[in-house]
Amino acid sequence: MAQDVDSITQDIIDDYVARLTEHHKNLSVKETPDNPSNYALRHPVGEILVQYTSSDFAEPDNTGGNYPNAPVVDRPQRRRVNIQLTLVLKSLKGANGTTATLDQVRNSLKKFRPRHCLTQVYFLGEGFISEKQGIWQYGLRTAVELWEK
Repeated sequence: MAQDVDSITQDIIDDYVARLTEHHKNLSVKETPDNPSNYALRHPVGEILVQYTSSDFAEPDNTGGNYPNAPVVDRPQRRRVNIQLTLVLKSLKGANGTTATLDQVRNSLKKFRPRHCLTQVYFLGEGFISEKQGIWQYGLRTAVELWEK
């Protein structure tokens, strides 16, 4: 987890890591490493890597503020925070395989709302990323929404 960082986005990532760690005792759960090119799976079963990928913003409500010399004020915007989960597993099939693990990860995130968020976690898509020497990577794209103030 992050150390003394004043960041709503980091709080959300930390909450994802905590939730997934609590529900997936047979896997390692951590943020995507700073240097992914040097990443190597060391866990005997697999890992879930959590990564902030982007945000999307809705147009702010400018009611009453669009005229010459209008006061400059903060206009809250709805923000969708996109979080990618990368499952790195040593098995494609079976109880510890990618299909079963994806189902379990989705189930563990249902009814989960990280700090600061208006919405519960919802899913945008999932799919195959790569396979190399029997190490399978699948991605699960998720999102939550909040007010950017």
